[in-house]
Amino acid sequence: VKNGLLSAIGLCDSFADCLQKVLELQKGVEAGKKTPLGVDQDEKSQIVDAPDDAPVIDPSTSVCLHELDRTLNEVLHMVLADAMSREIVHDVYELTMEYADV
Repeated sequence: VKNGLLSAIGLCDSFADCLQKVLELQKGVEAGKKTPLGVDQDEKSQIVDAPDDAPVIDPSTSVCLHELDRTLNEVLHMVLADAMSREIVHDVYELTMEYADV
């Protein structure tokens, strides 16, 4: 379960990065379509490379993705806490000291 959650969290982070890049590109395309008359036509054509029927991503998608990431992290913490409590109850938990340079 833990490895599946960690994998899903990693995928969620990767998807968030890709979504952010697409949203930035989408904003650039929208800004390119609304450029003032003083902008050179060649410069405008470099900005606007997407066709008019290109899919538009709703900005609320990033909110949903953030909620998914938060929920996955909460479930991971519950799974880890449950595993640790099970180890303590069954006297399997072994305390290990680690050096911390603070």
